[in-house]
Order: sequence, then structure tokens, then C-alpha cells
Amino acid sequence: MKIIRIIRLFPLSAIRYNYENYHVKNIFMPIPPEVTIALEGNTPSLVSLTVQAAGSSLQEVKRFAKALATNTRLKSLYLKGPITFDSVGAFKVAKAISKNVSITSLTFYNTDLNCADVRKITDLLRNNSALLHLSFHKNSLDGLPGFGVFVSFLDGNNKLTSLDLSKTN
Repeated sequence: MKIIRIIRLFPLSAIRYNYENYHVKNIFMPIPPEVTIALEGNTPSLVSLTVQAAGSSLQEVKRFAKALATNTRLKSLYLKGPITFDSVGAFKVAKAISKNVSITSLTFYNTDLNCADVRKITDLLRNNSALLHLSFHKNSLDGLPGFGVFVSFLDGNNKLTSLDLSKTN
């Protein structure tokens, strides 16, 4: 299994493409148009995507979310970092994933989401039958009220097999 890596350098940032999985990692800049285009085009090799995108405009996030809603190839989406998406962006992505039929794993890692944000997101994802793994690792869930959000979510979702709430408060 040969892995081809192409690294394009930007000031203090880099995009790495692994064309085996078309896996985008370490994006310290707005979401590159080619990533959204690959999602829109249902690129067969695009099965896993990790995004850390500082400075993405709401328009870029909306286009990215719209592409997620119709993509049928992507299996895993990992949104990383407190500067990735604000709660509005995370909400748009969750709304798109609520319509997506292929994503089985979704991670919001250290994205500065609070309990109210997580409640909105889980309400949107409640009826997604494709989602098997969900993580809110390292987000602020406000203790017991946050736990209540997940009790309610799990009550309405019988497909989820894994829920990661590690390093939440």
C-alpha cells in the first residue's frame, strides 16, 4: 500500500493530502476550496476527513456543510480545535450531517462548544441512523446538565454504539 504525500506550505501552515484516503490534516487556514469540491464531487477515495480550519468565513462553512449533506462517500469527520468552527459553524455542520447517510463517525474535539451548543447539535443528530460513533472530547458540557443532554439524545437514538465524553467537565 503506497502512500503519496504532497505538502503545500503556507506561512505557518500546511495541508497534507494522503491520496490513499484523501485525508486532509492540519489545516491552519480557511477550508481549502479543493476539500469542499472533493466533498461536492463525492470523490470515491474521500472517506476520512480531519479539519482544523482557522479563519473560515461563514460562507465557506456553509458551502462545506452543504457539501457534507449530500456526500455519500465520507465515513469519518473529525473537527478539531477551538478555532475550527464557532457554535454557528458547528451547528451548520451538524444540520448537514443530520441529512448525511454515510458518516458513521463524528468528532468535535476541543471546539469550545458549551452545553447549549451540544444540545442543539444532538437534537439535530438524534434521527441520523448512519452515525455510530460520536465524540465531544474536551468540550465544556457544564457537568450534570450536559449529562442530561446525552441521556435525552441516547433515549432517541438506538444506532449509536460509541459516545466519547472524555475530558469534558
